[in-house]
Amino acid sequence: MQQVQSLIILNDDYKKILSWLRNGYLLNAKDAQLIQQLKDELMKAKQVSRDIIPGDVVRLHSTVTVMEMDKQQPYTFTIVPPGQTSIPEKRVSLLAPIATAIFGYKKGDCIEWKVPAGQKKFLIQDVVNID
Repeated sequence: MQQVQSLIILNDDYKKILSWLRNGYLLNAKDAQLIQQLKDELMKAKQVSRDIIPGDVVRLHSTVTVMEMDKQQPYTFTIVPPGQTSIPEKRVSLLAPIATAIFGYKKGDCIEWKVPAGQKKFLIQDVVNID
């Protein structure tokens, strides 16, 4: 995993995720590796308040358009808490590799991340936050 951009996370999102981890909400044996990746990302992140977070940073409930560099085809989805995933509504869990990979980065950032299909490079083309 190679990343040079800085990771920014909304204080509220950080607190929610830590609460989920402490309360066992995210504990599932099959998700252990994904949970560890999320924890690793949280530890690298700079926490900021809602009034200073840039509007184009990927966070919980962000609708993002991401392009896998090998395929040159964009994909738009919304990042949601685990348990709120819906394929037809294009709602992707924060624990999905693509969501964990881009969480805390901003529009224009290019991220390399290991997903089930191997090492991939993603470009964040757009980020929409409604609050």
